[in-house]
Amino acid sequence: AYSDEVQTYTSPPYRAPELHDMTRGTVLDERADVWALGCCWYFALCAVSPFDDAVARGGALELAIQNNAYRMPADRAGYSARAAHLVELMLVAERK
Repeated sequence: AYSDEVQTYTSPPYRAPELHDMTRGTVLDERADVWALGCCWYFALCAVSPFDDAVARGGALELAIQNNAYRMPADRAGYSARAAHLVELMLVAERK
């Protein structure tokens, strides 16, 4: 089943929202991979996972991901606005 594979082959901080709630009936496609790439790109830019801040403030990782509760640091030291925008394009939680 998908849920077993998700648990075995993915890391929670990089899972797309639909991988945290397999009961929604969402079709799994390349967008889940783009999400994971966005998480990796965010980490490359910021040296933390995109949802670490929400978890540090007491939130649950799964809910932070499902609610797309990340933000780019305001100081953007070492990366451009275009690099930050690329993260925003990849971390799209609404699946239609």
